[in-house]
Amino acid sequence: MVRTNKVKARIVELGIGYPKVAKYLGINSATLSLKLSNKRRIYLDEVIKLCKILKITTAEELKEYFNLDFLILS
Repeated sequence: MVRTNKVKARIVELGIGYPKVAKYLGINSATLSLKLSNKRRIYLDEVIKLCKILKITTAEELKEYFNLDFLILS
């Protein structure tokens, strides 16, 4: 599960923008919005890519941005 406000704030903080994040994940901006709002599943590979683009590098940071209890592994 995505901690929506934290992830969205990080995107703004880094000045990346939804279109660039969506392209990096290989999805469209609408799908990204649904995933970040917890209306669509987010998969482990997407979380890994989000961590790279959002420069989330530690386990503590990962826990700040994602609730790993609800992570879909496949």
